[in-house]
Amino acid sequence: MAQLADPPMDRSIPHDKRWPLLKDIIVDLFIGQDMKIADVAKHMKEVYGFDAQPAHYRYRFKSWNIHKRVTAAEKDKIIRRHTKRSRASASTSDIVLTKGGIPKVLSENAKAQLRRYASAASLPTISPGFILKWNFPYAALFSTSSGPFGHPSPATSPFFTVDSPAAATPSPGGPINAPSPTTQALRKRASLDHVGLFLQGRPMELLKSLDPVEQKAAAVWFHDLFLFSFMSAKYFGKGPTHWSADLIAARSLGAQPAGASPPSQPVRALTGTPSSTLPFDDPEPPTMLCRWSIHYKPQVRVTEWCPDSDGEQDVEDKQDIEDEATWRPWTENDRSLPEVIREGITSGSFTETPTPVPVSSTVASEVLSKSPAQLEAEAYAFAIISGNYAHLEEHLGDLYDEPSPETFGLLAETYPFHQAAANLRGAKSCCLVMDTLVNSMNATFSIGMLYRNGNGHTVLDTLMVTILRSHTSTRPSLVCSSFDRPERFPGEGIDVCGRYDLDSPCIRRLFASGHTSVPMSWKHVFCHTSAQVICHSMTRIFTVFWSPSINTPSGIFIRTCSHCSRQLTPTPLHTLVVVAYFLATQGSPGETLFGVIAVLSCMLALGADPLQQSDLSPQHILSGTTAHPTTEQCEHAPATPLDLARALRNSSNDGWTPETRLGWDIFVKIMDQARAAHLQYRGSPAKGECTHYYERSDDPLRNSFCGSLELGRLWAAVQVELVTYRRLQEDQPWISADFDLQLLRKGLDTNLGASSLPLIAKGMLEDFSPCGWFVAAQDDNAVEVYTAPRAQDVCSRHIMNMDIWERTEFCGLLDEAVWIMKQRYQEASDSGQSSGDANMSYQSSDNADMSDQEGRDEEMVNRDGTFRDGNQEESNEWYAPGYQQEGDDMMGWSAGFGPLGDM
Repeated sequence: MAQLADPPMDRSIPHDKRWPLLKDIIVDLFIGQDMKIADVAKHMKEVYGFDAQPAHYRYRFKSWNIHKRVTAAEKDKIIRRHTKRSRASASTSDIVLTKGGIPKVLSENAKAQLRRYASAASLPTISPGFILKWNFPYAALFSTSSGPFGHPSPATSPFFTVDSPAAATPSPGGPINAPSPTTQALRKRASLDHVGLFLQGRPMELLKSLDPVEQKAAAVWFHDLFLFSFMSAKYFGKGPTHWSADLIAARSLGAQPAGASPPSQPVRALTGTPSSTLPFDDPEPPTMLCRWSIHYKPQVRVTEWCPDSDGEQDVEDKQDIEDEATWRPWTENDRSLPEVIREGITSGSFTETPTPVPVSSTVASEVLSKSPAQLEAEAYAFAIISGNYAHLEEHLGDLYDEPSPETFGLLAETYPFHQAAANLRGAKSCCLVMDTLVNSMNATFSIGMLYRNGNGHTVLDTLMVTILRSHTSTRPSLVCSSFDRPERFPGEGIDVCGRYDLDSPCIRRLFASGHTSVPMSWKHVFCHTSAQVICHSMTRIFTVFWSPSINTPSGIFIRTCSHCSRQLTPTPLHTLVVVAYFLATQGSPGETLFGVIAVLSCMLALGADPLQQSDLSPQHILSGTTAHPTTEQCEHAPATPLDLARALRNSSNDGWTPETRLGWDIFVKIMDQARAAHLQYRGSPAKGECTHYYERSDDPLRNSFCGSLELGRLWAAVQVELVTYRRLQEDQPWISADFDLQLLRKGLDTNLGASSLPLIAKGMLEDFSPCGWFVAAQDDNAVEVYTAPRAQDVCSRHIMNMDIWERTEFCGLLDEAVWIMKQRYQEASDSGQSSGDANMSYQSSDNADMSDQEGRDEEMVNRDGTFRDGNQEESNEWYAPGYQQEGDDMMGWSAGFGPLGDM
């Protein structure tokens, strides 16, 4: 206590200026000697002649940020700092609080308050997608600039320190390193906090709260959990019923260990270099030959299997973990996928991590058991990213029949449509995951309601990103700055055409080496398998009456003019133009751009508008999101997709290969043809408009365009090419001779258009509508068309070369159909159109019964999915416009638009 002999304050000093002079004394009385404010005021008056009311002291203490109590935020810091120390003998007595510059050992009263605070913690909440966040192995985390490693630990808060005295030698017979009740409470609270960070999907915060040894153990454990959940979802229903650490290693590592330690020279040391462009020498790199999927009708191909009489264990023994073809479907299983994941978290049998993980699996399991809908949504998310459409179809169908708003709402928070678009599997399930989601998610959480994710990306944007990720070396930062991981695209490690997956040995070795993305040497051109699943996914998204508009503005390649601050937002067709440009300039050797031509044809058939303008700057698009103008004025201007395509081509150098130049010229000519067709259509829409309906609903579809026979022919030919041809050997061409791009280019320069392709010129196509959709059935008023056809639905004879079953996956046929009403065409014909125009009207059958083509399945397909010999009979009930060479006007629309001007 201050002595009474201390001289009083000079009273000539103004009262307000005395506070700073007396601050140290006042703080010492309040903090150091633990006086109450009233006693401080009394002492200062008696000893120093400084007269102030207690309220004045409270005001000053607040302005000086001095208080005796320990706030909740400070308690949290104390708990994190104390429990982060690895020494077992760490004690709360080592904590020294500093208030007002005065250090004080934590008092017993403060310890009791801290203990009560720690003990009052409740179980943490859960955020959907919490396991999905851990798709990085330890070495890849180590090598990323956004990872938690290599950053200096933040300095200890100035209000407290933790002393580290040498561990005391225990007295004989005394407890060794026995923690105090307060220490136990703090450790339990820290464990709850760690579980909370895990369940809330905050991996970086969790890892930063741990010491280096715990960081590595946690990163390995959580990635093992991710891989366990992924493989459990991917193979649920067949093969092993439980994925132990040994089985996971045998399946996903093979003879080459992935390792867990970071590389001696992290990949991030090569600053500015995208991970996809860095070389990686793998002993067993993936093949460059695609796999594919073929749609079939379930009643045509039936597979049944019954276990041998030797028993289930014998069946397990006969399955080769490295050969999925030997795996058998489960005969009985009472556990659901959510239960499998929760049991894995509880047991930890999926990992061989030797170091204890600083997250209590018991507490995590307890929290999850009280929130079954949360784990159910997590299981659905893993079924989506793993491509297990059968599991989704079965269980989401149950939710649809018995609506579960909580589960749907939690699943919606993971943006399931974007997850499906980012994790496409064209060689396994094609579009069926997307189809299941579109038809199972109810109105509140439909594709229309969830079309944009938290980053502002549409589902169509995500499909475009998947193209860039799979087939180019484009940097993610050039596409968007808001990706969760700025150094990698969503879905990294998954090959659209089935050559590798997240559980493939080559991918596990790649990420274990510190790479964060697939090297360019593993990628190939935008192939048919990839183009097919992109197109089929788009038809699933945009051909239901609850679909969003295909012309919704894009959320990627958005730039901001640094001169006028205007946001430059592309339309979907603008975005496709940019994707085509990056395929041409940053794609794989041999890129033909057929894939992006196919996507353009599909988007035009679905109503994408080539006349939409947007303020854009090619320079900004190519230089990134942080671009600055090179002049003192704005560099952007209104542009259509065609304008942007021409501007981008003019800005490029002359290093394009002949096949890339050919593909780009065709892409631009098709865009110009679409522009002319839309201009003519807007002048007289009643002449050729037909109305599309989803399963004969009352609401017409919003995404369609029926104003150009030539665009329809092209879309029909593209569909045939996608379902009938694949490159079988590396020395074979990427495109069949029946879809000759040279001939297509010549046709676009003349009145032939797509009719110049051998597919159409030789009569290889089945009946299709003027807008390019193949006919499934028809009556007097309407035709039913396929949105994801099979080869036997589109070919007049067998031309498919894909009957290599070891590279083929059969997946179900979509049941939903689009109906096109004939009324407007018939009215146009009845009102005196020319004979050529009348030929373009839909031809009705002789009776009102539906003319279904179900019989073709039995005639053309064996039970194993192979085609039978013999050509299919040609139908005379409906006109196939692709066969006609003359008189191609469709209700006043010209079939050809002449050669394109100088580009």
